[in-house]
Formats: sequence, C-alpha cells, structure tokens
Amino acid sequence: MMQNGVAVIKNTYSTKPIMGKPKKRIFKIISISITAFVVILIFINSILNYYLRKTLESAFNQELNAITEIDHVRINFFTSRIKIYGFTIIGKEEFKSDTLLHSEKSSIKLKNFIKEDNLIIIDEFILVDPKVNIINSEYGTNNWESALKKVSSNDSITEDTDFKLFVNHFIIENGELTQLDEATLKEQSLRSLNIDVLSERNEQGFTSDYKISLFTENEYITDSLKSTGVFSYIENTYTLQSNFILGNNQFDFNGSYTPDTISPDSFEANLVFDFNKTENNSGLLDVKISGQSFEIDSINSSLTVDILANQVNISNSFNENYYFNGNIELSYSPDVEQYFGFKSENIEIISMGDTISGSFDIRANDKQIFAKSNIYSSDSLTFRNNKIKTCLYFSSNLNGIISKETQEMPGDFRLSINSKSLTDYNNDMWYLAVTLNESKFNLGINYCTEHITGVTNILIADPQSYLNKSILEIEVNSDIKYLGFGNSTSLSPSINANLDSNNSSFKFPKYFCFTFNTKIDSISNGITDLYSQFVFYPDEIGLRNISMNIANGEISGDFMLINENSEINFSNNLEVNDFDLAALFGDGEQISGIINLTSNNQLFSIQDTVPNNSNSGVNQITIKHFKYKTGLFREYEIDEDYFKSDSISLTLKVNADSIELLPSEFTLNNALVKTNGKMNLRNADINTNLLIDIPDSYFGAETKLLLDLISKDLQEKYPQRGHKNRLLYLLEITGNIKDPDFTLYSD
Repeated sequence: MMQNGVAVIKNTYSTKPIMGKPKKRIFKIISISITAFVVILIFINSILNYYLRKTLESAFNQELNAITEIDHVRINFFTSRIKIYGFTIIGKEEFKSDTLLHSEKSSIKLKNFIKEDNLIIIDEFILVDPKVNIINSEYGTNNWESALKKVSSNDSITEDTDFKLFVNHFIIENGELTQLDEATLKEQSLRSLNIDVLSERNEQGFTSDYKISLFTENEYITDSLKSTGVFSYIENTYTLQSNFILGNNQFDFNGSYTPDTISPDSFEANLVFDFNKTENNSGLLDVKISGQSFEIDSINSSLTVDILANQVNISNSFNENYYFNGNIELSYSPDVEQYFGFKSENIEIISMGDTISGSFDIRANDKQIFAKSNIYSSDSLTFRNNKIKTCLYFSSNLNGIISKETQEMPGDFRLSINSKSLTDYNNDMWYLAVTLNESKFNLGINYCTEHITGVTNILIADPQSYLNKSILEIEVNSDIKYLGFGNSTSLSPSINANLDSNNSSFKFPKYFCFTFNTKIDSISNGITDLYSQFVFYPDEIGLRNISMNIANGEISGDFMLINENSEINFSNNLEVNDFDLAALFGDGEQISGIINLTSNNQLFSIQDTVPNNSNSGVNQITIKHFKYKTGLFREYEIDEDYFKSDSISLTLKVNADSIELLPSEFTLNNALVKTNGKMNLRNADINTNLLIDIPDSYFGAETKLLLDLISKDLQEKYPQRGHKNRLLYLLEITGNIKDPDFTLYSD
C-alpha cells in the first residue's frame, strides 16, 4: 500500500504473545529432568550392581564350603535379568588354590525374595561356556565333595545365615568338565556339556525335570551320552527316575534314598538295560539294589542285590555272541545271625558254544553254613572287547551243612576269572580263583599291572571252628615282585592313640587269628627284599620279622601289642644299619647323612589309666656326615648354605614312667650344642635344655639386640660365661609336649 508516496508494509502477524521462549524452556526442563533421571538410574544401578554382586557372592558362600567371586554384574530393570561376568568358584582348605568353576558370562533372572526365609528365588540361571574342574587329591579327597559338604551338613542353615538360593530353571550351555587324579596324574574330560533343569518348589520339598547331553572321553569310553529324567526331594526322600543313552546303548535307572537321624538310612535302586533298543542285541537286564545303612560293619546295615537277565543276547565288535538268562541274588545283613546269602535258581551263560548252567544256594550265619548247588561249566567262557579279554569258569557240586554239631559238605565250589589286556601285553593281567569245600576256603589272585606284580593267596582252614566260637585261622600270603605308588609320594596316616581296652574302640579279635605274610622283591621308592609278618590274634597284634634293604642300608625288627590280663603291653626291637639319606631323597644335594639306630623297649600297661613302673628301654641314634641345605642362614646374613655335622649321637632311655634324653654333645657347623631332657609318659610333660655355644660373627647387631630383648639372663641358670668372640644361649623347653613353653637365656 502507498501512503503519501511512501510504501507501507502492512503487519499481517497476530498480535498474540510470542511462545518460542517458553517452549524452549520446557524442552530444557524435560532434557535436564531426563539427564538427571539417567544419572540417578546410573547411580542407583551402580549401587545395586555392587550390592547385588556382594549379595550373590554371600548367598553362594553360605551354601558352599568355597569362595564365590563375581567380577561385575549388569542389571536390566525392564526384564529383571542380571548378567554376571567372571563368575568363579574357588575351593577352600587343601583346594584353596584350585578353581572349581569359571564362567566368563552368565545371567540370572530374579523371580521373588521370601524375606521370612531369607530365600532368593531365581527364575532362570544360565551359565555359558563354563569350565568345571574336578580334582581327586593324592590323599583321596575331592574338591567338589569338600565344597558341597556344607550343603549336606545339618547345621549349615543357622540363624546367622544371610541368604539361601532356589533356582527354578538352571541351564548350562556348551560346558566343559575336566577330572584330574593327582595320585596318578590321569585326566579325563567331558565336552559339549548341556544341562537343562526345570525345578518346582513346594512345602514338602522340590521336583526337578532335567535334560543332559555331553561327549565323554576317557580310557574306557569315548562316546556321546544323553539323559532325561526327574529328580525330587519330597518329605526327606531323594528320588531319581531317569533314562540314559550312551552311544547306541540305552538303559533306565530308578532309585531312592531316605536319610534318617534315628533309624538306619534306607535306599533302593533299579537299573534296567533294554538291549532290544540297541543294534544287533536283544533281551532285558534288570538289576535291583536295596538295603539300609551304607556302613557295612553296622549291625543295622543290610544289602540285597538281585540281577535278572531275560534272554539277553549281546554281539561284540568281533561278531561274537554272548547269551545270558536267569537270576543271581546276593544278600548281606549283619544282624544277630550274621546272615550272608548267594544264590541262583536257574542261570545260563553261553559264549561261543561254551556254557555255564545250573543253580546254587549258599547261605551262612552264626549257626551254620548251608550249600546246595549244581553248576556245570563245559569250559572257560571267553568275553572280550577292544581292550580286555576275560575268561570265566564256574562249577559247583557243593551240597551239605557245616554246623556246630556236624561237618558234612561233600563236593567243591570253583570260580575263576582271568582278565588280560589286549593293548598292553606286559601289564594289566588279573587271575582270580576261589575254591571252597568242607575243610577249607582258598582264594588266589595273580596280578600284573603298571603298579603291582605278584601273587596273593588267602586260606581259611576249618570253617567249623568259627561256628564253635573257637579260633578261626586265616592266613594271607603275598609274594610281590614289584610294587609302585604312581606319582603319589605322600601319605597321611591317622592313628588312634587311646589304647584303653575298656573305653576305646580298639579291640583285639576274639574268635580268629589273622596272619598276613608279605614278601616284596622291589618297591618303586628303592626298597628291596622286604619281608614282614602282620599278625592279628586274640593276644597279640603287630609286625614280626620285618626286614628290608633301603637307601643302601638295612632295617629289621618287630613291633608288638600284647594283650595280657586285660592290659595292653608294647614291645619293639628295631635295628637300622647304614641308612643313607642321600640315596633315599635324591642326589644328596638337599640332604645327606648315614643313620644307624638301635631301639629296644618294653612298655607295660600302656593305657593311660594304669600306672606301671616296670617300663624299660634304650634307643640310640647316630648320624654321621649330616648335611641339610637351608636358606635360613642367608635370611640372617650368615655365609652358610647347609646345616652340617660330622657326627650326632643321641640316647633315649626309658625308665618307669619317663623317657630321658641322656646328656650329649655335638657340633653343628661352628656351633657346639649340649642337650639333655626328660618327658613323662603319663602326662606328656617335657623338660629339655639345649645349650648352644655359637660364634659371635654369626649374628649381626640387630639380631643380637632382638635376642637380648626376648631372652633372660643366662647366669640365672648357667653361671659359666662364653668364650671370647663367642655367644652362649640356653633354650629351655617345658610343659606339655603338645603346647610347650620356650624360654631363651643369653649371657
């Protein structure tokens, strides 16, 4: 529009207030709020991550006798899933440096937390690529048994328990399991391990459906294994119903176990092999096991094993057929009648035309031994696979009764098993033969393996003597050519020192004499020509006539416990000649020396409750050219690497109720040592002194100052001063030998 010749632009915008700035302000507020919310979430997430990691570690540690470590966790608030990175279980005690399980990645989906029970319920727990290690130590212990013993102990759940866990769905994907035997250094492995366990918890216990698949590789089996089944714990009874497929073989297992704190534990199991489901085989093998208490020596224990073969026909890889039909029942129950039973109503075994067939019934208790048998064997039956060949011979026409009044059992029982390796013709051979008639029982074993070669015979003469409560004589003779211990060199013996015949479980036998004669030509640790006789008699237990060559020397003697008038006496006679420490422990670099020892003692009434003043004995040990390598000197800046002595001679004398260390004197390096002492046999109180005259140059100023601070004035006990440039110390050991007191004196 033109006004007065001037162009005027008309304002067409609304006259309402402009909203741009308020909108920006709202966006900024929202942005700041979201940022703050995210920061808060991150902060809360960090706190929860730390708290949850510690909570999970604590929960697992409460359930296991092991240490659980988690590197870090990540929480998804929308799915309630927790991802765990670096999940590791480490053993305790002797397995404290061993990893039991490690998984780089795993996840947990939480379901619920029952506060009154301190119970965390996990809906799903997944372990991806876990590595599981099973270790059997050289002492016979197992790392997982040690870790799980807390779960099985009755007092594992206490008022101080932080958290308990229950997993509804447990999954392992592509796991790997390795088993190591430290005694033999043999290793076995399971690969491609997949486990899926779906559990349901109720007031009576829980029920779990499981699926397992894996590939196993060891010295016996290299094949795939699959298993499905149900495991439950309901009202104090564990039950398992399962199916297994190993390669082309399939079998079912059903079993239950009921622990009881008052009555004996009861158990039963049923193992069924259906050979109709395998290629080139047929028939059904059913094995039933039932009983009470796993402690065989318990009077409440019992065991019954029933094996039923229903026309089982098996073909091996050599196209050889084996046929089994019939049943075998074995029963044992050490009740008042000491019952043992072994019978078969009808058995038939065929291998390549040779047959074992017939029936037998053999029973024994404290009143009689009964036998009724008619077993025929055409020849030894041969069975083999790719690694082992086994020959079986079984015949019996033993019929009759042996009791306190009569001994009428004509005939013989003969069973022999000969096993031979097809891969190692020098080792892995066993031959067992059992013969039984009315006059004696004889069991002979020939063996040749990697670790032992020899012959053992067990002879029981006159079984009727046991029924008459007279002395039953049992003799075992072993003639061993070679005995090895694999890679295990450590032993951990346990000795019960309480020999009170009235209050201890230590008992002399009442109705039998057991004699074990051992002859060993060679043992892997350097022992040769070993002979010993172990006796276990009503009036005597011990080792007689020990003799062996070891470490270029000789050891001989006897150790005996004697039962006389309800008192236990001890006697020994031991002699060690020219025992070479260097030959025993290697090349002599670490330790060397020649030991000679004589020991002759007689201790009467060695129970703590019976005093006796007739004990006597003399024990003398001499060590010549002794040398022991140690780093102790270097720690104190002493220019020495070995403890050395040309000759050490000590004499221990037993007199009445004490053992006295007679005064003796010897040099150790450049130190002069004088010693004497005494120990009471009844209360194990000890009083021993060591006077050490040592060169002044051995100790630096700081060490001397420290010794002066912790020592008393020697003149209180020993007024004589040391020589110039030498130091004099007295070490006094007093109190009970288990926890003695040490007092140091210096001049």
